[in-house]
Amino acid sequence: MADDDLIPEAQRLQHGHEMPTTGAAYPRPDRSGYRLTLVQESEGEWLDLGWNEGVLSDGRPFRMEVWKLRGMTGAHFFFSTRDLEELTSDSCCDLLERENLVQFSPTSRRVKVLRGFDTIGQSIWAVMVLFGDANGRYANPKIGMLAYQQAK
Repeated sequence: MADDDLIPEAQRLQHGHEMPTTGAAYPRPDRSGYRLTLVQESEGEWLDLGWNEGVLSDGRPFRMEVWKLRGMTGAHFFFSTRDLEELTSDSCCDLLERENLVQFSPTSRRVKVLRGFDTIGQSIWAVMVLFGDANGRYANPKIGMLAYQQAK
């Protein structure tokens, strides 16, 4: 997923509280430069399925984007790195479970944590959670997903 391919979405939150606006302690991840892939031409291509947004218990806005690729289903979680400078796969799994966003399998956690920048240059964590593939189920989302609207 490349941030320079995004489509903006003006939608309401589906988890937690209203999204902080100006003067918030933590910036909202800006995914407005990401272009969605809503039609999958073949099983080997990326397909964007849906999204959700909310606020973590510390007031940090997050965005979840659910996808499918080559028989795998997963999600990316995006949130600010401010006051959360160090994040490992294990500490991130603990955070996502504590915030009731994901429930991981007790035997296998498939997570990749990357630090990067959003469309407007804010430092963010991009956390990829693999929900499942042909070999099994590794996690379950604990929040709903809003399906992306098909382009007409």
